[in-house]
Amino acid sequence: MTDQYKDIITFLVDSFEEYLTKHNPGLVDVVSQEIDKTKAFVNYARNLLSDQRIQGIFPADDNYGLILGDGSRVMICVQGEAKFTDSIYNVDTSGSMCCGSPLKQVRY
Repeated sequence: MTDQYKDIITFLVDSFEEYLTKHNPGLVDVVSQEIDKTKAFVNYARNLLSDQRIQGIFPADDNYGLILGDGSRVMICVQGEAKFTDSIYNVDTSGSMCCGSPLKQVRY
């Protein structure tokens, strides 16, 4: 089932490539150079997220946070004006996250 979804790094890289191509259609070489510049970071990010699998999620303002294997806490979306909704606090904990470990929901 997870094969139908992109990981967040692949999603962002693909979106970046589409953005550059769309906004610079006559500059294919420049776009290729910009994409090449990101490869080291992309590899680093993939390795980091592969090593530090998600251990839990938590709601935060109008956002979700992730708890990584080393205890780091990161937000999914960039900070913005909070728009509270009821649905963000109804986190689905019925499934599992990464590597078959049970999903942990953190409450404050």
